[in-house]
This record gives sequence, structure tokens and C-alpha cells, in this order.
Amino acid sequence: MIAAMKDEPIYTTGLRDLDRMFGGARCGELTVVLSAHGQSPSRLLVPIAQYAGAPTLVFTSAEAEVTRDLRRHPDLYIDSSGHRDFGTIARRTRDARNVLGIRGIVIEDLHLIRGVRYNDVRSRLRRMFSEFPAKLGVAVIVGWMSEYEQDRPRWSDLYGTIAEDPDLLILM
Repeated sequence: MIAAMKDEPIYTTGLRDLDRMFGGARCGELTVVLSAHGQSPSRLLVPIAQYAGAPTLVFTSAEAEVTRDLRRHPDLYIDSSGHRDFGTIARRTRDARNVLGIRGIVIEDLHLIRGVRYNDVRSRLRRMFSEFPAKLGVAVIVGWMSEYEQDRPRWSDLYGTIAEDPDLLILM
């Protein structure tokens, strides 16, 4: 069942050229929206969640104005309970998938997950995070703001994070 869902796009970004090129986010895959230092990836994550073609769980750090706008969508479920460990996110995602039928999650900021940085390529947390989308059969879209002051984000900005090898990387 997961293999069949993997080929089915469940999100559109609202950006037609990008959607046509990549087909949207897919179940079982990790997508990272990487923004430049000082620019919030939420500017793109919010429309992605709004245009989702399936029930979606959104992890956010606080009750923000954009979060209130998201609450108007009947297929979006907002979890704004703050910083979490990966086990809590995985458990809440599994429960939401089983009870609410969610097919995708949006994590506003990768920093919401304790231990987002790791020191070892064999890190248990990194392995668990990379297997997370496929294991639960959901699309996972996360935001990350570059920690380096530079003109534009680079793939290397993800080095040393648990999301350094995404299936799709969107540079803002």
C-alpha cells in the first residue's frame, strides 16, 4: 500500500512551474524548504499546507497569525505545543494518521525537534528521521532557515542536520 501511495502527489505548492516539474510532495518522502538567514520558510510552508490535497498535520512553535489562518481549513490539524523530541512527533503523526487519516505533515521549523544537529553520520536520530516518511507512509515537509548570513541558501546549510539528505530540496 505504501508503494502505491509513494507515487501519488499529495501536495501542491501553489507554484505551477514547480508543481509541474516535481509533481508535489509524495508519501514516503522528505521535502525540505530551505530559506536564507533572516527569512522564514513559513512564507512557503503555509501555502503548501493550504494547498494540500489531503489531511495534514502541521507542527508549529507557537500560535502565530498564519497558524490562525490555517485553522480555517477543515483538513489541517495544528499542533502548536512547542519543542519536542522526535519520538513525540513520530507518535503524534502515527496517531493522527490512524485516527484522522493524515497523509502529510508540515514541520514549520526543524529546530522544533530536539537534537536537530548531530555529530556522527551514523547518528541514531538521523537514521530514524530519514526513515520516518517511508515507515509511516506520509509526506514530510520541513522548514529550515540557514544559520549562515549569506545572500542565498545552499544545500550545504543542511550539513550536520538530521535532514541533510532530503528527497526534494526547495531553496527560497
